[in-house]
Amino acid sequence: MNPKHVIKYAKDLKEARHTNDPFAIAEYFGIRVTFLKKCLPGFTAQTTKVENYPTHITINDAYTAFSKKILCAHELGHALLHSETLNCFANTSKNVHTEVERDANLFALTLLTDDSFEEELPLPLASTDNYTLKTILDYNLKFTQ
Repeated sequence: MNPKHVIKYAKDLKEARHTNDPFAIAEYFGIRVTFLKKCLPGFTAQTTKVENYPTHITINDAYTAFSKKILCAHELGHALLHSETLNCFANTSKNVHTEVERDANLFALTLLTDDSFEEELPLPLASTDNYTLKTILDYNLKFTQ
């Protein structure tokens, strides 16, 4: 998807729903969000879409509330931007650099930040590479103590 379209979609959604809360937006779209207490090592979150069933986001419950918001925003990006029938977007060395991951990272950053965030960047958000987008998101992920 075109990065400018991802940014516009996230901004329009934020404005239309009067919130940047990914949990509230997921609820609006009928997307179920659950928290998993016992996870495999390295599991953060995933989106599952199966035809004729509600889309489902699963998030590792060991993260802080702020981190869960970031993870939900990223997974919400997958849920809303990608039409594949089944999506289990585990970050692996094979898919971390794919366009769908860039879309989800760009969507999450746009949804969770205001316009002043982009003004602080050395280049437009739409031109930012996925490595940088992922680094910004990952830097803010923390486990609960």
